[in-house]
Amino acid sequence: MTKLYDKRLYIPLAAVLVAMQAAAQTPGGVPSPLAWSATNRADSIKIDGGSGFTFVGISKADKNRERTIWSMTDGTASELVQTTSRTADLKGGSFMNCNTDSAGQMRLYSYSASRNVGGKTLLLGKSSSGKLPSDDMTDALVEYAVYNRSLSNRERAQVESFMALKHGITLKSSYYDSHGRVIWNAYKNKKYRNRISGIAADSASAQHIQSAMSAEDGAFVRISTDKISDGQSLLFGDDGGNLSLARSSAFGKWMGRRWKAASASMAETEVKLTANASDIRQIAPLAEGESYYLAIDTTGTGTFSPEAVIYRKADFSGGDTIAFCGVKAYGNSVFTLRAEKDLFTTIDVEQPSRQGETGTLSLLVTGGLPPFSMKLEKDDKPTAQKNGSEPRARFENLAEGRYTLTTTDRTGNTAVNEFRISSDGITEILPELAGEGGIVRNIVASPNPTTDGNVGVQIELSSPSAVSLSLCTTKGAAVSTLSLGADTYFSRQLFLPERGHYLLNIKIGDYTKTVKLIRK
Repeated sequence: MTKLYDKRLYIPLAAVLVAMQAAAQTPGGVPSPLAWSATNRADSIKIDGGSGFTFVGISKADKNRERTIWSMTDGTASELVQTTSRTADLKGGSFMNCNTDSAGQMRLYSYSASRNVGGKTLLLGKSSSGKLPSDDMTDALVEYAVYNRSLSNRERAQVESFMALKHGITLKSSYYDSHGRVIWNAYKNKKYRNRISGIAADSASAQHIQSAMSAEDGAFVRISTDKISDGQSLLFGDDGGNLSLARSSAFGKWMGRRWKAASASMAETEVKLTANASDIRQIAPLAEGESYYLAIDTTGTGTFSPEAVIYRKADFSGGDTIAFCGVKAYGNSVFTLRAEKDLFTTIDVEQPSRQGETGTLSLLVTGGLPPFSMKLEKDDKPTAQKNGSEPRARFENLAEGRYTLTTTDRTGNTAVNEFRISSDGITEILPELAGEGGIVRNIVASPNPTTDGNVGVQIELSSPSAVSLSLCTTKGAAVSTLSLGADTYFSRQLFLPERGHYLLNIKIGDYTKTVKLIRK
């Protein structure tokens, strides 16, 4: 009897098929790279005849040195060169500088030209000329792809998107998957153009990112998932706001920074969001009894209205870790952090368009145990009240004035919101400057006294301002001085060289304060 197949041949055949599939994987799904460091790293590449040349690569940057990324040589001299600072056509005598003022430690470099470079050699991380003002880049070239043709704009964007996502680097342009589909629209999301990162699975480019956080300075959020399938992605970027929480008498305590999330085919997929509390630029982010909440605006507008906002209390908040588990990946949303006690309210005020008209208050109660009592006072006089188990409520026909909303749950927990109804459109009741110092919220020096001479000084301001620190002995002898540019939060380490008493003079605009420091 004839066998239909031989089991001994089945496994090797399957292995061959898998190998063929892996071999088809290319950066960004763009076919036929001449070289790709993920599969075959080399120090030099001979450029075969083709219709141009394209290089896309990731390198570690050194702000203090200009370093060579690649150079093109005919065997005697370099004709083209790209460094961490510029791209130069040495033969044609032209060059273009790179803007690296806000670039992070990891950077993406890209170059494409239609000129014929067939037969020439591409040197990676070095040049053949010793006259160039750049050092060789021996081990800082993290990943690269080389093509012996000039890629189209879409192809180049796909390769750049692939590498940027893989290494947590922000692009100014839109992000594409290997099929040319936009997975992050740079124009629509231009407000959130900072620190873009994301999780993604793309079999055509061997992309499988289950945990993502921007590699750039100031990154705060990491998003991860236990499982991600081919074609799924979730990218996120922030608006550059302050990493600190500020309380508003009307709207509660919110983080100044917000993130936009854009997902593709992520329905029913849950993610985990984590952050490091020590990165919050604030001396005491949480007051007594407060917890972190993840606030998600499902409309993607960033208004966080009572009708659209969803809250998730932190599943874990201990030490420096803040974690939210099992978060649904909404297709187009904006998220941020909020710090509140177990009962709090979210309000939205529709202001009158002209004097004599009335306004409307909408609210959402979060936490607490129903039923709820919602009492509204105008200029300290009772105006309206609603009771019941429904967490949403609406008060209409509110005349102009100052209002206080007091919400109480079954156990007696309360939440208070103070706001204005006014035709000038201003809801917030602006606080008066708090006494001496105005913008100074807090100044902490710790440990004080110190035994080893090291003292950490933290300064928190309500608005950006320059700060100068001057440390001296009690007899006036200067120990150290430090001038800091405008910001809202400062954290610096000072050293007291000997045992004794010292005076730290702090100057913030017209405000001055002297703090006594002691080394035992």
